[in-house]
Amino acid sequence: MGYLVPTPAVIHVLGLLNLRFSEGDAIQLMVALQREFKMFGDAHPLRSSFPLLGLMPSGEEEQARWLKYLDRLYKFASDKAGVNGHDRIRSALRENLEGEGYPVTFMVHGSRDEKRVTVTIDDDLVLTGQRQMTISVPTTPARRRAKARRAPPGIARKSRPTG
Repeated sequence: MGYLVPTPAVIHVLGLLNLRFSEGDAIQLMVALQREFKMFGDAHPLRSSFPLLGLMPSGEEEQARWLKYLDRLYKFASDKAGVNGHDRIRSALRENLEGEGYPVTFMVHGSRDEKRVTVTIDDDLVLTGQRQMTISVPTTPARRRAKARRAPPGIARKSRPTG
């Protein structure tokens, strides 16, 4: 997300996601919505399901970048062999909402440490002590991405013809 979606928009969307899937009434509403509308079924990509639920940053540019990021999840690997990052998130949400209905925490992690989308179910020992699902997606900080694009010292970039 970091290089594609601006940091304030990432923080905003993570907050929206974590509130929408939090324990209590929020997760029960998501269970009911999945039962009724199958928002996380194979026919609905995340780029359709998340906006339907209001899980979008504010501002047109940030929204366009967020949708582009959701589409890019198809290119990410996941912790489940043979399943891309997008489908891993969608199937994990579907299975959870149609099964146990655990609260879900969305996180980001550095792509240097782990390049895959990961999904775990564990005990939230800090806040609730209850079981929860954690979905974490890899990010590349904007600064690191910009540095990687710079030419090495002593090598000039070719200028593009104008005109």
